[in-house]
Amino acid sequence: MSFIACRWRQAADSLQAKDPDIKWHWRNLNTHVNLSPNYPVENDPLQVKVDDDIGIVPRPVGHGWNLFGLPGDSSPPSRFIRLFYLRGYAMTTNPPKSFDDAAVLGTALLNNVFIPLGTVAADPKKKSDGPELTDYAVLKSAQDRVMLIRGYRNSQWRKIDLKRLDFSQARTWPLEDGSLGIQDITDAGASSVPGRAFWLSVEKSEEELREKRREMGPAPFLALRYEYDNSAKWDPENRQKTKSPEEAERILRITGRLPRPLRLSDVKLGAPPLRKTIVATAKERRAAAEMAGIYSVSRLQARLLLHRELHPVWGHERVMIYGSMVSEYMMPDVFTNDPIEVSVPLKFKAAFREDAVGTSWAAPVNVSLFGESGCPDTIGFIFGALATAEQAKGVADIISVDWTPFGNAYFITKECGGVPAPPGCGTSTSCRYSSTTRSCYFKHCGLGGDPFPDCYGPGQLHCQHGSVECFANRIEACAKVRDPSGNWEISRCIEKAFYMGKLQNGKSSFADVTAVAERCGASSSLLNWCTEHGDDAVIAMAKATPPHPGVPYVLVDGRVLSDENDLLNAVCQAYQGPKPAGCPMALI
Repeated sequence: MSFIACRWRQAADSLQAKDPDIKWHWRNLNTHVNLSPNYPVENDPLQVKVDDDIGIVPRPVGHGWNLFGLPGDSSPPSRFIRLFYLRGYAMTTNPPKSFDDAAVLGTALLNNVFIPLGTVAADPKKKSDGPELTDYAVLKSAQDRVMLIRGYRNSQWRKIDLKRLDFSQARTWPLEDGSLGIQDITDAGASSVPGRAFWLSVEKSEEELREKRREMGPAPFLALRYEYDNSAKWDPENRQKTKSPEEAERILRITGRLPRPLRLSDVKLGAPPLRKTIVATAKERRAAAEMAGIYSVSRLQARLLLHRELHPVWGHERVMIYGSMVSEYMMPDVFTNDPIEVSVPLKFKAAFREDAVGTSWAAPVNVSLFGESGCPDTIGFIFGALATAEQAKGVADIISVDWTPFGNAYFITKECGGVPAPPGCGTSTSCRYSSTTRSCYFKHCGLGGDPFPDCYGPGQLHCQHGSVECFANRIEACAKVRDPSGNWEISRCIEKAFYMGKLQNGKSSFADVTAVAERCGASSSLLNWCTEHGDDAVIAMAKATPPHPGVPYVLVDGRVLSDENDLLNAVCQAYQGPKPAGCPMALI
């Protein structure tokens, strides 16, 4: 196993592969090229909701499907395949950072190719063909000059430190020490060491244990442990680990943090309560499932109401947060391992007091984005320049996106003209879209204009890419009117479906858009409200859209962004506080 930190090609010379030979093994790797280190999402664009019992299909049920087809038998070709791909994926996604990490990885890989005595059938035609088993295993670290050895019966590693040996004298060690290496921890009780711990009770019946496990939910995280009193407690030893912001963030990520930044500075004293909706993306839901050790998370969202007030007794400012969170996930039954669908609603209230002493933070940079739903240029910017800027380290925390979904649409007016769209139109050409009419419209009816009497009806609303764009704009407009601070997460999710999901093919229906909106966090009450008040929401977006040459039209703190690809520089230049690490070095 010394090849853990080496390349396979370098280790090939030391492999004594005779049946088949080593070249055959290398060629055989090509037969499993379908394996992947990534979670299977290739079929997400095909997903449909069948009914409430079956849910959305096709979807991975649980984890491990990226390794589907990995052979599990004990033949030399299969063990070679397992070691190659498992080692490669582990080294790619979570490479060892220390000797201990490498030893853990090496142990896991060796366990995967371990041959128990009696499982491999002998060839009856060969009299000398005896039973096969894994007699012993060795891990070697050339850098530390250490060897780890274990036998067949005792799987506990024993270490030989080569730095302490006198190589002028021969030494031998027994392969087995006669024991099984089992440690009796009965009298040790509950562990005080931070980390995962198992939950045990001898006073509960099997049915009570099953019900209690369902109530407890996923396995405990790093900073939690379940003790004999069956309650979750914060481990006080972890408080000593949070002296640095980096370590605090690491523990918060492991124990579960909100997937979106929440700036309390956005909550103003005397202002109406701020509403915020947080919806976890598919990637974040997968990460949460992997972190919690459950099959899948189908829904994870929170709705918050934030209000700044004066403390009724002490008089200092505080921020009150009233929240409701919903998580829907599939987890294994603790006894049968069968998948169980769980839905957990949670309501909570919290109060925060900010320490303003020495604060050097500035207000976030406002990125005003004017576009239209499903427009190739608009979604290209959202998942291109904007995503690049937000992925730069620390930059997402200084950006506040203000999305206005109207773009190049316009109402047909007597003064600016325009031809009504024919029935069933779906493209700019067939709908006879007019950029001249659009320019006239926004000059008079957009932000800062002198509106005509018929600026917002009764003339027909004309969208550049057809009726589906109008419908998606309408839902996103309703989301913004109902929740000005939380609408962007819903809209971004819908636009992602146009970019690379269910709405990507350009032949979507209103029902398709509605289904995607529901998956993105649009509640039934929002959609019902939109049915009655959607026209008013669309008009509000039209009034808020300034004259523009095309979309996306972007303002960074009120200044027009002339080059869409320069968003990162523009945001970093506009930010008045300490520049985050993701900003170009010349600006830091």
